Amino acid sequence: MQNKLEEKFIGAGLVDIHTIDATIQVDLVNSSADKNFFRQNFYDGLERAYLRAEVATKLSKAQTILRAKHPGYSLLIMDAARPLSVTKKMYE
Repeated sequence: MQNKLEEKFIGAGLVDIHTIDATIQVDLVNSSADKNFFRQNFYDGLERAYLRAEVATKLSKAQTILRAKHPGYSLLIMDAARPLSVTKKMYE
């Protein structure tokens, strides 16, 4: 089930990285007050990383290269698309 933020991202043409490459790890630190500097949940529990399709494709290629050289390693996305409203809250 999508939250409102996900609906905005999808409406803007962004894609969930896992639709391009399910092997890339995602741990969005700004979705958990326990994991970020601000001690706030900015993303209402969002757990998927939304990116422009071109960026997701390039990360997938980088993941393939990384895993070929180091099979036990993986890229980890800790933050992805961020609405301007969240950026403003962080700035304040």
